[in-house]
Amino acid sequence: MSAIRAAAEELTAALSTVDGARVHELGRAIDPPGLVLGAPRLAWEAYSTGLPTSATFPVFLVVGFSERSLTELWDLVPVVAEAIESTDGAISGANPGMYVAANTDLPCYTFDVDFPLTQEMGA
Repeated sequence: MSAIRAAAEELTAALSTVDGARVHELGRAIDPPGLVLGAPRLAWEAYSTGLPTSATFPVFLVVGFSERSLTELWDLVPVVAEAIESTDGAISGANPGMYVAANTDLPCYTFDVDFPLTQEMGA
């Protein structure tokens, strides 16, 4: 298994422990509140072996559109952050925005999760 896949599986497992939100696969219909793990930005350190040495995963926390959207997001942000922090990843930020799902824009926060990649992860 690749180190990228191992990191994604570790994050997905942690996200699945969040009470009040379901994990959805990227590109699938979402039933808010939900969490979606996006494709990571990859980086290589100088003199690396040709394999990426770190990945920054976007984690989307998505809620439905209502008068409670902001409150729901603010209530779930610390719970999602706690789940992410139980992994080897580190949150570098969380930005508000809109998540496009089935031609509908839904309120979200996008967490940037920096994850070190080692060859041992994929072993």
